[in-house]
Amino acid sequence: FMPQDGTRQIGVRPTRSEVGLPERGFVFAAYNNVYKILPWTFDVWMRLLAAVEGSVLWLTRTDEMAASNLRREAEVRGVAPERLIFASYISTPEDHLARLGLADLFLDTLPYNAHATASDALWAGLPVLTCKGEAFAGRVAAAGGAGAGDRRHRGCRHRRRAGGRRLRRAPADRGPRRVGGRRGAH
Repeated sequence: FMPQDGTRQIGVRPTRSEVGLPERGFVFAAYNNVYKILPWTFDVWMRLLAAVEGSVLWLTRTDEMAASNLRREAEVRGVAPERLIFASYISTPEDHLARLGLADLFLDTLPYNAHATASDALWAGLPVLTCKGEAFAGRVAAAGGAGAGDRRHRGCRHRRRAGGRRLRRAPADRGPRRVGGRRGAH
């Protein structure tokens, strides 16, 4: 469905502060278009932020009305709106891939999964947390993870609540990450 260019390059990774992220803390990335974010998905993400001290949700830049609405909805759910950080637009694919490597975990949406966005995250060495949906559009990210060598996907029973696993921040100098032993960030 979505062939990949095996020659794609990853640029020089910026620092977290250079892209507006805190130097410490867990960074959840959700770079899907905002129209894919359903209220129950946002509920789960806000519960994750509430459960993981010092964490932030790094979203792709959107129009100001959508950003304002997301900040307001975070506050309604008891999460400080400044914990939502919107990434600025980057025109070069190499720099976009390098920047993605600064996050700790990519959060996917359902029922419409990430497609090229999940592929970019995996290429940059960023783990993708997704649920396999019922329709094709909700199965793309899981298939992409399997295609990248990640055979750990066991499906996901959607319960509309955050899981109970504790997330820990890896050391900032952890070096390249690999998915399925294939490609890591430079």
